[in-house]
Amino acid sequence: MNKKMIAGSVVAGALFMGLGAGAYSFADSYWEGHQSILNINKNLDTLAGRIKDKDAKIADLNKKLEQAKQEADSANTSINDLNSKLTDAKNQLNAQQQQYEELQKQKDDEEAGLRKQIQEKISETQKAINDGNAKVQAKQKELDQANHTISDLNNKISNLNNQVKDGDSKNADLKDKLNQALRDVQATEQKSNQLVEQTK
Repeated sequence: MNKKMIAGSVVAGALFMGLGAGAYSFADSYWEGHQSILNINKNLDTLAGRIKDKDAKIADLNKKLEQAKQEADSANTSINDLNSKLTDAKNQLNAQQQQYEELQKQKDDEEAGLRKQIQEKISETQKAINDGNAKVQAKQKELDQANHTISDLNNKISNLNNQVKDGDSKNADLKDKLNQALRDVQATEQKSNQLVEQTK
């Protein structure tokens, strides 16, 4: 038999034994305490629901934070790949520039003794120069596109970092609220225990 049933039996016995006004006063006190306990239990259920909701929100924010970190890592990997391609493109450009300079030097060296051959070499060299310039322009276009992509990725990384900071801030705020809710529950528990003791 629980405490509520014992207390109820005592009150009922006191009423039936005809203890008069004192018995009615005791019964009124019991029922007021009983309603307080019901209110406290209802409040505890409400607090438990709020804590559960806050835990779910914290878990969701942690998940979003992890996703943002993964996206940032992926963006960093893309930037590293683009930087590698940019280095390769620069190396190819330097090689083509060196080839152009060698062709120009060859033309100058042969000009003194071989005029007929120089004319042929001039045509070949000019063609090589045109091809080299076309390749240089194509590589420059690739470099411009790569730089534009890098700029876009840097902007995305900045946005993701801001999201991570915002998630950290919200997570800290929710933890503070959760701690406050736990303190409120503990205070309410103490109060409910006191009321239970008073209604024995």
